[in-house]
Amino acid sequence: MSSLYLQPLVVDLGRSSCQSGLAGSPSPHTSPSLLGTLKHPRVMAGGSIPTDETIGTWHTGKTVSSHPGAFVLEKPVSIGGDVDIEKYVALLQYSHQVNSCAVGSHPVMVTENSTSCHLMRTRARLSQILFEEYQVPALFFSSTSVLSLYSCGVTTGSVLMLGDSLTECCNVYQGLGLPHSTSGNTVSGGRVTEEMIKTVKIEAGVNLNTSAEYEIAQRWKEECCSLTATGEREYKLPDGTAVSLGAKSLQGPLECLFDPSLLGLEEQGCHKVVKEAITKCDIDIRSKMWENIYLMGGTSGSVGVGERILKELRKECPPHTRIRITKPNSRVDGVWVGGSILASL
Repeated sequence: MSSLYLQPLVVDLGRSSCQSGLAGSPSPHTSPSLLGTLKHPRVMAGGSIPTDETIGTWHTGKTVSSHPGAFVLEKPVSIGGDVDIEKYVALLQYSHQVNSCAVGSHPVMVTENSTSCHLMRTRARLSQILFEEYQVPALFFSSTSVLSLYSCGVTTGSVLMLGDSLTECCNVYQGLGLPHSTSGNTVSGGRVTEEMIKTVKIEAGVNLNTSAEYEIAQRWKEECCSLTATGEREYKLPDGTAVSLGAKSLQGPLECLFDPSLLGLEEQGCHKVVKEAITKCDIDIRSKMWENIYLMGGTSGSVGVGERILKELRKECPPHTRIRITKPNSRVDGVWVGGSILASL
């Protein structure tokens, strides 16, 4: 019996965004990892909220991006990497829809973080649903860190992934995974956004309480948070109200990446995550790891983060240690690009 396998669908579904596309495509389709439920009942016929981007009872895609205040917004992945399977599968269905793929017709590659909560339980449940309910012909799980190295074109390196749900550091040597040396924490981009909401409330007197207003804070974080920020920057809320953000709001939230005690957390900073992971490697390959640190993930794009990590690592390591940190251009979509390369082999 022969089977026809179509091009695999590669899906990198994180807490803040979902990138998907067929293997070999020039770029992924990117949409926010949001599912929205209408806040209010419909009282008039018509209206401008479309219903074509719905999965079950949820709205997603451009619909929730264009009308965020009309929905209660939910994410499939929480801070810490815990996955809500029902929401996760809904966004997988949407990924098939936007890429014009019938669910069950294409093999699927799904990315995962090595330090996520309940990793094996999530993998088992997702496999059961995709095989038994949706009849996918093949399913493959791959580490975000390994795929990042594929996108960089290297086989040896230490990948520091600063995502929205987790911070983790994984090592690969000559294509060999070193799972015993993985290290991570929950101080991620999501924590930075939550801290920014608190500082904006104190400094500017602006309350960002709803799920839609959380997305405003996240957008501010992505656009203006910087470890080198000085002075003030003015931003406008959707209603036109001008808000002045000072250095405390622009720089302070990022400090929690290096000092989690600012959030009341008994975890180590991202630079110590790197040191712990590399120190767990065999002593004869540590120098290779120190010289090949790759900074990935959306949070790594904030101005000054890479330079600060290098500065802190130099304080932690002996003077003779040669440290080199690479910030690839594909930090945001590098995981999907790596998955596309691997699925095309």
